[in-house]
Amino acid sequence: MMHRTSALISQKWARCFHEDTYHVAVETDNGTEAQNKLLKHSYLPRKKDLTLSSIVDLVVNFYLPDQREKYLFLNYKSSSDYRLYNQAVPSYLHDMPLATVNHCLERKSKALQFTEEDIYNDENKLGIFQVKSKSEKKKDMVHSIIWC
Repeated sequence: MMHRTSALISQKWARCFHEDTYHVAVETDNGTEAQNKLLKHSYLPRKKDLTLSSIVDLVVNFYLPDQREKYLFLNYKSSSDYRLYNQAVPSYLHDMPLATVNHCLERKSKALQFTEEDIYNDENKLGIFQVKSKSEKKKDMVHSIIWC
C-alpha cells in the first residue's frame, strides 16, 4: 500500500509525468561530441557558476569565430593557391578538401572495373541508373544510383 501511494505522489512532482513536458531524444555523433569537448575544455572556464548569457557570449564571440577561422584556413590549405597539385590528381579534384581527393582517388581504380554492360539506364527514368555489383559475394546484386 505504501509503495502504491508513493508512486502516485511521484507522478505529481516528477517532471517526466507532466503532460506539458517536452520529450525529445537527443542524438549525437563523434563530431558533435568532439565539438562539445573542445568547447568545454578550451573555452569554458573551470568554474561552473556561469550564467546562460555569459555562455552564449563565449560561444558567439570566441568559439564560433575561432571555428570559422579554422574552417577557412583548412579550405585555403586545400586550394591551389596554397600548394601545387600532383599531376596525377585530375583537375576536377583541385581545390577540394584532402579527404574528398583521397576518397575519389581510392575509388577511381575500382570504378575502372565497370563496363557499359554493368550500368543500365531506363530512358523513362532520367537520372536513375542500375549498377551491377562487382563484389564476389554479391554478384547478382544491383544498386540503384540517383543522379540529380
